[in-house]
Amino acid sequence: MEADRGRAAHPRSTAVDRRRLRAPTFEIVFAGLAATFIPMAALAQDASGAGASAKPDSSAPTGKPERAPASSQDGPSPDKDESKPGDAASNGSDEEANSPGENSEAASDDPDPSENDKEARLKELEAKLEAQTRRIEGLEAELVRQADESGTKPKIVQQEEKKKDKEEATSIESTLRDNPLEIAEDKDFPKSVPLFGSKFRFGIGGYVKLDAIVDAGNNTNRYAFSSGGISMSGTPDAEQGAYFSMHPFESRLNVDVRYTEKDAPPNQAFIEFDFFTTAPDRLGAPRLRHAYFRWGDFLAGQTTALLSDPRILPFIIDFAFADSVNAIRIPQIRYQTKLKDWLVLRAGLEMPERGGIDNPSELSGAASSLLPRVAVGFSFEAPRYSVSFGVSLNEIRWDAGAQGSSSALAWAMVVNSRIFLDKEKKSFLGLHGMLGDGTAETVGAFVGQNANALLLSNQTLLAIPAYHLLVGYGHRWHELFSTNLAFALDVLERDQVSDEAALSEAAMAATWNFHGNVLLHIHTAFQIGLEYMFAERTNENGDRGQDQRVQSMAMYRF
Repeated sequence: MEADRGRAAHPRSTAVDRRRLRAPTFEIVFAGLAATFIPMAALAQDASGAGASAKPDSSAPTGKPERAPASSQDGPSPDKDESKPGDAASNGSDEEANSPGENSEAASDDPDPSENDKEARLKELEAKLEAQTRRIEGLEAELVRQADESGTKPKIVQQEEKKKDKEEATSIESTLRDNPLEIAEDKDFPKSVPLFGSKFRFGIGGYVKLDAIVDAGNNTNRYAFSSGGISMSGTPDAEQGAYFSMHPFESRLNVDVRYTEKDAPPNQAFIEFDFFTTAPDRLGAPRLRHAYFRWGDFLAGQTTALLSDPRILPFIIDFAFADSVNAIRIPQIRYQTKLKDWLVLRAGLEMPERGGIDNPSELSGAASSLLPRVAVGFSFEAPRYSVSFGVSLNEIRWDAGAQGSSSALAWAMVVNSRIFLDKEKKSFLGLHGMLGDGTAETVGAFVGQNANALLLSNQTLLAIPAYHLLVGYGHRWHELFSTNLAFALDVLERDQVSDEAALSEAAMAATWNFHGNVLLHIHTAFQIGLEYMFAERTNENGDRGQDQRVQSMAMYRF
């Protein structure tokens, strides 16, 4: 089973980008300066007037702030000096009248008439500032409207977008996958179109991809480099040799719908299909990948498992690139929220695997779950790194009908990390580790290998231990070129469970693989690439098989 590539399509729409909302124009800049410096100047004048113990001129106009007359702002006039010793003595001694410090303290006990005027003036200035803010917002809206009508963007906006595109073009981050666990924090939906007659907006995205493959080891999977498809040495399949294959089955199409009005939290409904159905009688048939909705912090539907984090993966051309990561897509109910700006909590109930039980004695019955899987995870987020970890628990159950049922506890611990190695984000390192019992088939390498549990002849069910490791690296050499490398290891310890595992000696016990590629970024929407891969498989009986493959691609994203 292939893993979820997680390549989110680019944001879609014919609407104007929100970056244009903050486009500086001469009119906006002038209005902003006026709204900022005029109130500051007026407050400074009020402060200087208070220092001179003079009451502001109440006859000053209430419109544009102006400097008060000198007679009221610069202190008492020499011709009208009303400060007399006798008057001061009537309120205290002559010494008190001639002592500025003490006099000011005495005056502070009585209400200062100028304070009320200052408060009124401050409220007036705040009202003006609010009016100027509304005017700026109106000018911004007008700028957007004019851009919509003319179909062109202001030159300053075009320059800013070119600068941003240049930065993205030299960063390896632009080639990586988006975070499917991302918290919905706002309802911005750039490059979307309105669903006419409603308050919804929608976007259509995806990509068209053509793969050309030359396989040297006769892997039975002609469409993805599957470890389970490696032909073992000495078998008829291995003797058949190399072959060529070409297909467009990874191409996918998605529809994204959102309600963007203010009376609802951030939300989304998302459906995606690809055509990676490889059964001979249904080759290339549409296949459901994602079908979920989000409402605030809640998610329900089918999407990538809660403990998955495709951000750690470099861009690998092979569709089975994530065989060592628990990147399965399953039905689930999830709650996810930010506890802090840097800390995210996730918890959910998921559908466990329907099979995965090795039955070497061929006892009657079938795998049948009664309870969902419980998963809880945290992630630490920072601009240059992310670390996520989590645990899951579920029941593995064998139902033998009238003979009763057997069950075992399955658990998994997962750690993921992505680290950018430089400030420009040209290089990154991705790490993944998983350890558990009874959860091997949540990883692509062991899907379909009956790798979760072993059913003994006495109908005892035992969970099988397994562990997985993946290291990925990506580097953007130039805006036109990038390189990606990945190494993965998967080990299943059937023999640690029981001697009866020997009855399944043809089953896969361990596998490792390596991928390396070079991508040519001709355009944001168009990429081509060439990749080499090598893998080895070991069975329970010690038999080994190896395979190597070269794969090229051409991909158009929209």
